[in-house]
Amino acid sequence: MSPASSAKSRLRIRAGRAGIVPLLLLLVASRLFADGEPAGITVSSALSRGAFRELVFEGDSILSELVWPMDNAVSLGLEADVPLRSRVRLRAALGVALPMRTGSMTDADFMNLPVSDEQTHYSRHDASLLHSVTVALSLFRPWETGLPGPLTGRRITVTPEIGARYSSRAWSARDGYIQYGEYSGGMYEPWTPALPIVPLSGTVITYRLTSLSVSGRLSVLVPVASRWEFMIGVSGGPILSATGLDEHLLRSLTFKDMMSGGWFFEPSAGLSFSTGPRSALSLVVLWEKTGNLRGDTNIYEDGVPGYLTVPNGGGGDSSVVTVRLGYSVRLGPRAGEAGPTAD
Repeated sequence: MSPASSAKSRLRIRAGRAGIVPLLLLLVASRLFADGEPAGITVSSALSRGAFRELVFEGDSILSELVWPMDNAVSLGLEADVPLRSRVRLRAALGVALPMRTGSMTDADFMNLPVSDEQTHYSRHDASLLHSVTVALSLFRPWETGLPGPLTGRRITVTPEIGARYSSRAWSARDGYIQYGEYSGGMYEPWTPALPIVPLSGTVITYRLTSLSVSGRLSVLVPVASRWEFMIGVSGGPILSATGLDEHLLRSLTFKDMMSGGWFFEPSAGLSFSTGPRSALSLVVLWEKTGNLRGDTNIYEDGVPGYLTVPNGGGGDSSVVTVRLGYSVRLGPRAGEAGPTAD
């Protein structure tokens, strides 16, 4: 088994374990620590648009920029929360995107570094999202303020939350074309749209990105009239580790980035309408921004033992906007009105 295949197998195992652990913790908590409060379940569907950038560095300059799109990606979500003690609740969430075409992947190279930062290479391919899975686990505690919402006697609620999330996303890029300038005198010809186009056929590149992060969140829930609720919140935290696995199939090369030091920032806003004392419809808009991921890159060549390490040669960031429609229900005693999810 090649290093790349071995790494992918380990990542699949970790993803499976990450999905099972939150469900087991929720089951234990609901059986042993229930505080007489209702449990909550939310099912949702979402539409996302944005991109993830895979970056190759030479020093602090970008040598290569690969943009993996998330245009009109459709996902399904399942979330559950159960009471613990003293109004503290445990939440687990799972989001899974549907495999689908998500736009065009582009690859821009700047091969004349460090002499010049002009672009020298360009390629464009059809991109498909192979999978996207996110698992999150958190603790939160709603605090009711003394302030009523507009047109109601119900109180405004402030909720702090701490947790962790694991995500895994993978794409493939196929067909399309490349445009490479001529190499002469130790320099590449600068890229222009007028350069000759060389068409390609079949899968050209695959990319998989996994990450583990811890998060803090603060949200405010404002009741409006008798059946509406408005939510605004912000999440953020460090990305503890991230691994990018890039396979350039035409070059028989695999690049493995082992990154850390990144961060994510996620503001959100939502509106819910109570359809009954135990159920609600919600619409949530959120923007997920990540940045500052850097780390070493191991380069493997098919059929060649060992690998070459490029210190601090890999990096990445992302920006994705998601619109989510959800339906929430409360189960158990003293079930009250359900509001929008806190994601």
